[in-house]
Amino acid sequence: MGMEAGDVALPGGKADEGDASDVETALREAHEEIGLDPSLVNVVTVLHPFFTKRKPYLL
Repeated sequence: MGMEAGDVALPGGKADEGDASDVETALREAHEEIGLDPSLVNVVTVLHPFFTKRKPYLL
């Protein structure tokens, strides 16, 4: 996925075989991509998975 000026994106990725849960995957990816220390995170909820397609820009 390409990025454009003004786009906002969250850390992303996919589960590794060693990840025990979606939360563990998210914490690992956030640590890898932005250096977030997982011990500082307090998970308050987990969202249900959903799928979306990025719409093309209208220029």
